[in-house]
Amino acid sequence: MNIKTNVVIISSMIFSTWALAQSSFLYVANNGSNTVASVLSSGSVAFFANVNAPVGVTVNDGDVFVTNDAPGTITEVTPQGGTSTYATGLTHPQSLAFDNEGDLFASSGGGIDEVAPGGGAATTFVSSSDFGSGAFGLAFNSTGTLFVTGNGNTIYEVTSGGSASTFVTIPGFTAANGLAFDSSGNLYVADYYADEVVKITPGGTISTFATGFNHPGFLAFDNNSNLYVTNIATSGANSNTIFEITPGQIVSTFASGLSQPEGLAFVPEPAEWGLLGGVIALGLALYRISPFRKYS
Repeated sequence: MNIKTNVVIISSMIFSTWALAQSSFLYVANNGSNTVASVLSSGSVAFFANVNAPVGVTVNDGDVFVTNDAPGTITEVTPQGGTSTYATGLTHPQSLAFDNEGDLFASSGGGIDEVAPGGGAATTFVSSSDFGSGAFGLAFNSTGTLFVTGNGNTIYEVTSGGSASTFVTIPGFTAANGLAFDSSGNLYVADYYADEVVKITPGGTISTFATGFNHPGFLAFDNNSNLYVTNIATSGANSNTIFEITPGQIVSTFASGLSQPEGLAFVPEPAEWGLLGGVIALGLALYRISPFRKYS
């Protein structure tokens, strides 16, 4: 196996921010401080960008996308922390998810909104009346089917044509929040008031996966099948934290010191790269090292 590298000298003055973005493990919305934080794999938290009323977070093509609850917009954040308005015309947008075509979907007070590639005004994909008390969590499965939490304890399945139907109703749940799929197609759901996360098989079998949260909100898996959960509560045990749950269901605190953390999303690492790129300083020059591609 041969390994090829490429080194290019750059003279950018944004070294510290660029390096932080490249080494970030995940991004999380700090709703309480109107910021998006960058969290390293060690669990240390750093400022990434100022974003008004941030809730849902997703990553696409290196940029971070964040819902702005009160303004009813979606903000796009570059790896350097620069912000711009990506979409408008939403009503209290919450969760975000991209489909395979590059369309961005957002849950909101109006149901599910869709934003075409490139951004602009959002259009209604599914009306709120299809979800009872409204839609919240969003996640696409591996085949591109959209799943949505709504009506407090119901998970809906939405076709590409915008037709919603009930997938499962979760006993005991009153505020189903974030959703995430694992690599086997199992769906995980957090309940804000029940303080637990359940696992739902593709066939609809429901079981408790983890408990002991303090108002769990959003969910995300890393590449090692560990599940991460934000504890939205701002007071009490485990408040303002992110929990990590291993495939063996061991729960631990991954990051703390946040400010009402809500949506979170991982920095993707393409499978074909052996190592992520980075920046190093040698003498008076900065060198950008492009990722190492492996050839077999």
